Amino acid sequence: MEVKLAVHPDGAGTEQYVLCRSADRCKKESSMLEQQRLRVVARPDKLVAELLAHFDLQLPKVPKIVQNVVPQIAR
Repeated sequence: MEVKLAVHPDGAGTEQYVLCRSADRCKKESSMLEQQRLRVVARPDKLVAELLAHFDLQLPKVPKIVQNVVPQIAR
């Protein structure tokens, strides 16, 4: 069990709160963060598409000259 005193976030310092978290809660939070990390790592193309759609952006077009050169370099 993790217990600590916390000052109210308004900064006045007149109120304090007791925060309590169990060890199981810490494990659960770690597990949730790891699952989220794995989802992001597994599908970066999906993440990019979601971000572009959210901010209403488009990727710049790659010039044809670069499209022709890149496959030759990869060989």
